[in-house]
Amino acid sequence: MWQNADVRIEDKDILPNLFPGSFSTIKTPEKAFSAELQHLFRSQYVNVTTGAGFFDIVSRLDLSFGLNFPPFGVFTTEDRTRLNLTHYNLYSYANIHPIRTLTFTLGLSADITEGDSTEVAGKREINPKVGVMWNLLP
Repeated sequence: MWQNADVRIEDKDILPNLFPGSFSTIKTPEKAFSAELQHLFRSQYVNVTTGAGFFDIVSRLDLSFGLNFPPFGVFTTEDRTRLNLTHYNLYSYANIHPIRTLTFTLGLSADITEGDSTEVAGKREINPKVGVMWNLLP
């Protein structure tokens, strides 16, 4: 999947009574690519879903702010922040049906992220999954 977005928010007169002609602008251009591959195995007693995904987002946040001080003019400030993110994931889930009304689920997934934000950069997570489903009534 490919995505190309350009979000823009502009406020042309943010403080009309105090500073007429002042403005703020927020822009977030973004290009993203993602792909996922999955394998499904089915048998009478076991179903296994295994897959891998890749997500790459190239983005930034552009902030502009201008404050009008008559008769001195408009003073502006600009800030640009990169928001790039790369995310890899692997997973495998097995549904085991020893009898028709009982299903055990065992799974494992892994997430790896890299990016400009300290909240996501260098994250490595392993996520185990365990579950039981019992259908008592038809």
